[in-house]
Amino acid sequence: MRSRCLHSVYFAAGQRRQRGVHSYIRGSVPALWHNMIKYYLAPLEGITTHIMRIAVHEVFGEGICKYFTPFFSPQTKRHASSYAMQGIRPENNEGIYLVPQMLTDYAEDFLAFEKDMRAYGYKELNINLGCPSGTVVSKGRGAGMLEYPQRLDYFLEDIFAKTSASISVKTRLGLHDEDEFYRLMEVFNKYPLEELIIHARVRDEMYAGSPHRDMYLWAKQHSRNRTVYNGDVFGPGDEMSDNGPIEDTIMLGRGMVADPSLARQLLGGERASKEELKEYLRMLRERYMARDPDERHCLEKLKEIWAYMREQFPDRDRDIKEIMKARRLEEYRIAADRLMR
Repeated sequence: MRSRCLHSVYFAAGQRRQRGVHSYIRGSVPALWHNMIKYYLAPLEGITTHIMRIAVHEVFGEGICKYFTPFFSPQTKRHASSYAMQGIRPENNEGIYLVPQMLTDYAEDFLAFEKDMRAYGYKELNINLGCPSGTVVSKGRGAGMLEYPQRLDYFLEDIFAKTSASISVKTRLGLHDEDEFYRLMEVFNKYPLEELIIHARVRDEMYAGSPHRDMYLWAKQHSRNRTVYNGDVFGPGDEMSDNGPIEDTIMLGRGMVADPSLARQLLGGERASKEELKEYLRMLRERYMARDPDERHCLEKLKEIWAYMREQFPDRDRDIKEIMKARRLEEYRIAADRLMR
């Protein structure tokens, strides 16, 4: 389940020829810093499935150090044959380091999940405190738990009193206002987290506006746990602050779905070629069909990914529309092949 994280694979030779940290790549990022940053793939519900994770790994290399599953809920494990449960099996995630994520507001549910995951060999788990979905938040789960720091404290206390796993947290800065994070940090600092992964927005912002990078930098300075930055890294340079990389570990989400070669680029490698994208999309198409021979389900999955990938082709609106309106897999294939010519 583990993969080597090749921080310096793209600069192993070139780095020796650098004259210093002021030798810039693409005019913005010192080459030396490429070797200092690790990248994770964020969990996106329904998108970063095991099929997508393995396709990214096989086509675009080992730039991603950790992959996180979309969240499991107490209901998920009741359906052991479900697609989500199939996606957690080690044989479906060979060559990558995978961290299962749990969404719950009950410590008992999390500890039961931990036991199930231990049977698969997983020793690191993640708690979802960042999901902004209205149906999740209304139940006090995901980002909804951030409104109640005392309740969150009791939740984590119960887990850490009994867990034997390494536990990380993926959170937002708060529910309504980033100032809520001052109190939340007091809670997080009480527990030995594997990592504190922070999406630098509050729940009410969803994905709108700019991340609150100043608040993230405050959190980085005041956290007793290792921090990981998440939020709006879409291309080289986005990982930088005024004083260098915003963090030595960065979680990539929507940007990685839009451009599956993003981690490679951030490590100093090349942007995806059309041939690589064609191979990547072929893998997705064939493996989704192998999982479920219903073309409609395959098309739904592919179109979800194209909703992000279309940003790579700003001048090809007509071809993108043909992809998005395809009703048969053959129609989709023809439109996608035309776009890649």
